[in-house]
Amino acid sequence: MIKQDNIGIVVSGTFNQGINIKLNSQSDMESVTIGSHIVIDTKQNRFMCEVADIKLTSTDQRIEQLPIHMHNETIFNSLRDNAAYGIIEVIPRLLLKKDSPLGKDEEPEELPGANTIPPHFSPVFKPTEADYNQIFHTKDGVGFNVGSPMDLNTQINLDMELLVRRSSAIFGKSGSGKSFLTRILLAGMIQKSNTASLVFDYAGEYGYESASENGSTVKGLAQLFSQKVYNYTINESKAKNKKFGAVYLSIPRSQITATDIVTSAAELDLNANQVEGIHQIYDQFRYVKGGDWINHFLRLENETDEMNTFKNSTYTADATIEAIKRRFARIARLQFLTSGDTETNVIEELIEKLKLGNTVILDFPKDQLSYILLANMLTRRIHRQWQKMKDDYVDSINTDNPKKDPVSLVICIEEAHNFLNKDVSNRTIFGKIAREARKYNVTLMVVDQRPSGIDDEIISQIENKFICKLDNSKDIDAIFTGIHQSASLKTSLRSIQSNQHALAFGEAIPMPIIFKVRNYGQTFYKEIGADDEPLFSPEDAGI
Repeated sequence: MIKQDNIGIVVSGTFNQGINIKLNSQSDMESVTIGSHIVIDTKQNRFMCEVADIKLTSTDQRIEQLPIHMHNETIFNSLRDNAAYGIIEVIPRLLLKKDSPLGKDEEPEELPGANTIPPHFSPVFKPTEADYNQIFHTKDGVGFNVGSPMDLNTQINLDMELLVRRSSAIFGKSGSGKSFLTRILLAGMIQKSNTASLVFDYAGEYGYESASENGSTVKGLAQLFSQKVYNYTINESKAKNKKFGAVYLSIPRSQITATDIVTSAAELDLNANQVEGIHQIYDQFRYVKGGDWINHFLRLENETDEMNTFKNSTYTADATIEAIKRRFARIARLQFLTSGDTETNVIEELIEKLKLGNTVILDFPKDQLSYILLANMLTRRIHRQWQKMKDDYVDSINTDNPKKDPVSLVICIEEAHNFLNKDVSNRTIFGKIAREARKYNVTLMVVDQRPSGIDDEIISQIENKFICKLDNSKDIDAIFTGIHQSASLKTSLRSIQSNQHALAFGEAIPMPIIFKVRNYGQTFYKEIGADDEPLFSPEDAGI
């Protein structure tokens, strides 16, 4: 057993409200922070606990009324740590193995959650590397280092295979470092799991080099994992620049459904009558030659027999029809949408890469309408493929020619509130995936700075959460809806000051923890085996 310095003893508490610990010295108080951890050692158990509150108290309330003329160090020193002392309130999280070594050669095992409390006067210590190693050590080839505890320079390794089994979220305000944390998690999935990833790169931060908070450039995932990551773009200038190595993705308008358009209601400024009208237009014209129902309706003159038949059968007002045509004109101007159907070969190529367990990054020109339309269209098509493969696999399990279970797929979406808000989550493919909870081996990784804009039901289905700095109380409340002991987690989140810190909790995280996010830079590149030299610079690429 590694020798430790005792910092206090258990003096009171309950299982539901937490354990109160009297500190041996008030000088220890500043080294114990909200969200950090302590260990309580008993004869039978070793409790890993989270610090939920810190307070000053005393045995005599008259201490608070000490007259000013008595404020001197002699009096203070006689009272401090005796009549006046510090208390920390902690929540037991896990039961560690007693007298465990660092455990590098031990087979890792899942630690039980704390289901009891320690007795009076149990000694309290700071966690050691051995303690954290018990919790976050995983088998070789699975564990991936995402950072370190706030109070100790050791690794926090997450089981990436476990992480991808359920949907995850990375929340944080703008500039809080959530994009860098997302890169690290995606890199871990690429290197330490057999998972495919589809990343909708709205801000151009994941595939290629991009600027960091300090103004320097950092590598994209395509540069770090050139054999496993493939880039697609709807930006023609990037597609023409060979240094990007991106394939231009164009899609026929026939692939768009009414639901795809309605999901973009906010961007297109659609009212209820126009939404209903679009569904009626889709039902009536979706089977026109070539399937380009949008362009067909856009060119349809008002007094033609075809238009009159539509108006008479649907009772759609002329004003609504003209408004819809104006919206359709905006869609028709999107360059990546075409009238042909040969572009579907590119989509099939993209899907085949995902089936092989690769990562596909789709770059956007930061256009909200393009982003929402394409993300819905592409994800709907891919999900349909995964559903078919999963159904075929299940049906073939007991046959002589069993099919392969489809590879796990994680779909990463930024600005997730556009797809998962209360108004559209029931209609989007992303809402369906979140509710299915990996039914077809497909999960989400949502990245957003406005969690309060996401449907509460969807947030409750996201089991792994990584929370960077957040200030808005509505956003904080939204994250913790329905979470057990959420009050202590909210307090922990409010203690985050640095953009390199994050709170993590969920199914794949053994216990809630505030951690220092691993640096994303040259050291990171070397540790994951990437080349030292970047493939290109932003200036060379014409960014």
